[in-house]
Amino acid sequence: MKDIKEALKNGQVIIGVCNDISDPSVVEILGDTGWDFVIINCEGGTMSIYGAELENQIRAAYIADVTPAVKVPKNDPALIASALNLGAKIVEVPRINTKEDLIAAIRAAKFPPQGDRMTCWGTPAQKYGAVPWREFVRHANEEVTIFAVLEEKEAMDNMEDILSVEGLDVAGIGYLDLALKLGGIGDPDIEKQVERYGERLLTLCKQRGVCMGKGVPDVDSAKAAIAAGCRFLWFGSDDATLLRNASAKWVTELRKAIKELP
Repeated sequence: MKDIKEALKNGQVIIGVCNDISDPSVVEILGDTGWDFVIINCEGGTMSIYGAELENQIRAAYIADVTPAVKVPKNDPALIASALNLGAKIVEVPRINTKEDLIAAIRAAKFPPQGDRMTCWGTPAQKYGAVPWREFVRHANEEVTIFAVLEEKEAMDNMEDILSVEGLDVAGIGYLDLALKLGGIGDPDIEKQVERYGERLLTLCKQRGVCMGKGVPDVDSAKAAIAAGCRFLWFGSDDATLLRNASAKWVTELRKAIKELP
């Protein structure tokens, strides 16, 4: 499994995909195809962040040797701790609007003295108690990757303060949510404004040593994002989109071939 935090420190480009489907076999299949990470989307996907459903998604990532990231539904200490206790290596936190929001998320993800993460003995992340507690705490604090999503006008106004917080690894803009809240998806002026916010965030990320995270719909978009300085990319909207597009491609090609038969 790739050490995402270390890879980002070394300047590598990291590529992943978002999983919205609750069947853990999807995570395993995606992991086996070679992505660096899979985002298990507990905010907009069909799986629950509680109990066995998320545990099995993360377990599937370990089976496939792909780094499990969890997008929690909200910035809540219990939800962040739950994802990490089940074995997540990356925590994506939505709706980070202020410096205080980000500080709270980071503290929820790290054990004292760096944070306030709640303790729980014998979790999957601790290999059910097999890893000595002191060793587990040290590694957990060092390895967790914090990914903050800025997706509201308040966050755009507070961007510099948010990026000043120590302990942030990856920052990204929720482009669709931000466009919707600014006036509507599909409005050219709104979309240009959102792109300008993205450019500003990228500039601040470079200044502060934070990686810019961005979703890309295709290879050309990925090349452009990398050339601009983004190094944490996820491809497509989600796994369902990949499935739908691949299915549509094959159906189109097969029906064309059938029509060409004598």
